[in-house]
This record gives sequence, C-alpha cells and structure tokens, in this order.
Amino acid sequence: DKVPGWIHTINLDKLDSLFEAGNDEKVVEETMKNVSRAAEKNHSPWSNYKPKNIGVWASSAGCETPLHFDLCHGFLCQVKGRKSFLLAPPEDTNSLAWKHASQNKNSLTSGVDLSLWMQGNQTQRNMYPHIDECAWRRADLDAGDILYTPPGWWHHVTSVTKSLSVLVPTDPGTIDELPWNVHACA
Repeated sequence: DKVPGWIHTINLDKLDSLFEAGNDEKVVEETMKNVSRAAEKNHSPWSNYKPKNIGVWASSAGCETPLHFDLCHGFLCQVKGRKSFLLAPPEDTNSLAWKHASQNKNSLTSGVDLSLWMQGNQTQRNMYPHIDECAWRRADLDAGDILYTPPGWWHHVTSVTKSLSVLVPTDPGTIDELPWNVHACA
C-alpha cells in the first residue's frame, strides 16, 4: 500500500544487522535505496523538492559538524544512534561570528569553534565574547526522531554514538524571512 505523505516503512532488521556488523558502506547504500524507494512512491508536498538532494550521514561517536546554517528547510531523520544539536536563531547571526564568503569558501559557517568555546578555551572565549548571549536550544535525537531546522538557524551537531541519519532538504521557494533572497536547494 502507498503510505500517505512522507511516511515510508523500511526494513530495520537488515539495517540493524549491517549497522552492528560495522559495515557502514552497506548501511549507507541500503538507506539510500530505502529513501529512493520512498521518494518514488510518494510525492512531496514541496514543489521544489529534489530527491537528489537527500543526504545520508554516517558517523562514529564524537564526530562533530561545526556551527553553521543552511539555506533550505531541513528534516533530519535519525535512523540509528544518537545525535545532539545546539541551535540558535538567525537573529543571533552577529554574535556567532559569521564568516562571509570573502573570508571562507563555505560562507554558511561560524568562525567560533563551539566545542572549544564550551570547554572554556580562553582564546575562543576572548575572540567570541557574545556566544553566551545567544538564545541557544538543545535537541537530542535518538533513532526514530526527526528534527526540523528552518532556513538560517545555526546548528552544531555532535554524534553521541555511532550514528546514521538521513537529511531531507526542501525549498518551498524564495526565502523571504532571511536577509538575502535565494532559492536554497538548487
């Protein structure tokens, strides 16, 4: 039966056995097959959704994604393991030491090393004194959880355990709520 919306059942037993065996390449391959099947069977409610933009993230415990923001709406589906997110709203951009494109190839990142800053590193704290003024939120994801991240929201991600996630980005059109005018998920 076709499941309404973006709900799709996958064979978790097969993923579990591959995951436990440490066969990360096969886990990613099998997850992408399942995501592709779901994309073929269902139609996204977002007119600009592109299945080719789906990403699978496999990581070991302790892996970090530095503080950054995305230009599209993102739905991160935690398949296995646990991840921890620290999020801050777009209004905190000036406090987060945004690296402009002229300073960095990836202009969506912050200059602060948030992990070092949180560990009390004086160099980081002196360079970025306004980090503690941000309206931080924390989200801990376990298998089966989905986190929605709006465009422009800053996030730092830590894999607490060995982890597998699927990111489904969508772009409903021009993002008017940000200080620039883009179609994010080209």
